[in-house]
Amino acid sequence: MVLLNYDFLLLDSVHFIGRADSVGKIKANLKLSEKRAKKVAAYCMKAFPSNIVYNVAALGEKESNEAYKNRRIDIILYVRIDDEPEEPAIEDFSPDDQCYVIDYKLLHLCHLHTFKRGNKEWVVIETNASEILENNVYYYGKTTRKGVFRSKKVKWLQKRTGKLWWAKRRFITTVPKKDFDSYKIFRIKPAPCGSCAENFQAGKPILHEVDCIQMDTFLKENLQVKRILFNWRQVKIRAPKEYVHPEADYFVNCSMQNKLTWTTKRAGRREKYYYSKLPITFHHIENITRIMKCCDSNIIDCNNKPVLQLFPLDAINKHYSFNMELGSRCMYAGSIQYATIGVSKQFSFSRFNLQAGYQTNHSYYSYLSYQFHFLSFAFQNINPFATWQTPKPAFSLRRYGRLYVGSSLHSVYSHTEPYKLQQNFHVGLAAVNTQYGALVQRVFVQYGINLNYFRSNTPSIFPMLQLGFNVNLIDLNRLLK
Repeated sequence: MVLLNYDFLLLDSVHFIGRADSVGKIKANLKLSEKRAKKVAAYCMKAFPSNIVYNVAALGEKESNEAYKNRRIDIILYVRIDDEPEEPAIEDFSPDDQCYVIDYKLLHLCHLHTFKRGNKEWVVIETNASEILENNVYYYGKTTRKGVFRSKKVKWLQKRTGKLWWAKRRFITTVPKKDFDSYKIFRIKPAPCGSCAENFQAGKPILHEVDCIQMDTFLKENLQVKRILFNWRQVKIRAPKEYVHPEADYFVNCSMQNKLTWTTKRAGRREKYYYSKLPITFHHIENITRIMKCCDSNIIDCNNKPVLQLFPLDAINKHYSFNMELGSRCMYAGSIQYATIGVSKQFSFSRFNLQAGYQTNHSYYSYLSYQFHFLSFAFQNINPFATWQTPKPAFSLRRYGRLYVGSSLHSVYSHTEPYKLQQNFHVGLAAVNTQYGALVQRVFVQYGINLNYFRSNTPSIFPMLQLGFNVNLIDLNRLLK
């Protein structure tokens, strides 16, 4: 197909025209031509970017001696004039006071792919590095038929590219592949020239270029992750097929020993993604790297520090909190509901709590507890129906789970029953909400053993199940300020 060699980034709109032969009734042929055009449009638009506008027209029958030629669909591709790879005005620079410096740092932030138009190949450069482009002017080189080097200004266009969740407005440009292979894109700086400057005016090729391993920033900005059930060390990733170079070797972090392997779920052009797995370190996804080009005297260090966070857990509010607790205690004699108010102090891995209130059996109830949180986790880790999500650098989970062990001292006083003093050792699970101003801060369930210090009419040792939730009333630290 001709469309295979066409770069869809340059498209503005598509027009599908349905036709039919003159056999049969006119109205039936008109509907047939419309049906054909809609079917072809539905199939072709799967390959086009989602932002492309298209329309369908039906011309019906047309008399001809060769009727089979009219049973067809005409596809017209419209391209904006500004998007055509034009020939900018040639700019001459004196070789004595100008330096040509290839910007490898920018190229590391770009996605490059080629397409063919006619007999000429082009390189499409696509990037999100708006700050770099706003502060610099870039050029690409060209050699005339007489062998003279000329530089041409790169013209960047803002265009919405990609599909589905990776559809964004990006900066793109096109450069003839022959010229890009010879000169890349570069900045022109005044002398004196640094060690990475190239002497293009003398007709020399790129001399200061070597292979280096670098993080694929563009790819990492356009991938999604999915948690693996009960797997705390890895996540599944998927990347748009158009942003992965199948011929390139990908690695995990800056070591070439940890090779990243891409897989597909189904073969053929309809597959949209490549899949793989990446390790996690402290809620950070490890980097994806590959071999790129660098200046030999100024090799950019490979960024081994993870840049994407996989929904890190938000920090616990460590203030003193005046709160209310509502819950139920299930023991040997049945369940007893209670309502208490008190003060709690939260630390990074522990929690103190002092509460006093009333129980439904008409008794006064109070307790002092200490709990140690040995594991905090995102609920996605135990969700068997986890979905694909896009990591956000500044995003953290405000609701997550905490496993803990603890001990509490319970006091129960009633006018009709003897005084009770019991100690409880328990293990529990709490769902916490760290969002500021949240009404319900904590929901918990815990199970343990009670020791009865005053042996009246109750067993000396018995199990107890307790569940409840805490309602935030006042943040005492803010009140005291």
